[in-house]
Amino acid sequence: MKQPLDRLIDRHRMGVQGVIHIGGNTGEEYDMYRKCNINPIIWFEPGIAHKDIQGGLVMPFALGAERREDFLWESFPSTKHTSFLQPYLHLLYYPDIGFRSALVSTDVYRLDAFYNKDIPSANFIVLDTNGYELEVLKGAAFSLPFIKYIYTEIYSKELYKDVPMVEQIDEYLIDFTRVETWWYEHGWGDALYIQK
Repeated sequence: MKQPLDRLIDRHRMGVQGVIHIGGNTGEEYDMYRKCNINPIIWFEPGIAHKDIQGGLVMPFALGAERREDFLWESFPSTKHTSFLQPYLHLLYYPDIGFRSALVSTDVYRLDAFYNKDIPSANFIVLDTNGYELEVLKGAAFSLPFIKYIYTEIYSKELYKDVPMVEQIDEYLIDFTRVETWWYEHGWGDALYIQK
């Protein structure tokens, strides 16, 4: 999450009552969430990276549109760019980041399988899944009515093969309004959606 959350909360009068951070990596946003008095904090991060997360409830799973097993494209030397989608323009724009297909399959679940059952309720979702955001949202069809705020990565270029563009995210989130958009280099960015 590149934008300062405390400023977003003030600007949009956000009443955040807990966060579900999908694609938590090493949990680097933990201090920011605590500074904003957000509780509970729930992290979804598959693989070994979740062991580095300090604080909050850690769910060591990937999320998607359906229950299955799949292989991740693991980035190196850092795993921050790991994705279920094959890297495409990412290889051109960021030549210092390599990828390899993960050797071990990864369990994928729907957020709907956990929300209000195995995790405390929260009304804020943060999506940082390197192009897999739409698939995660499709797996949250029954959870989304309880979600007030969504902060997500968006794309205007095919950094990953067949990555959904921002217009597809807008179309799927028909009950939300995109209130802020930030574009960074090479056709990726972040957006804040608020439920209508």
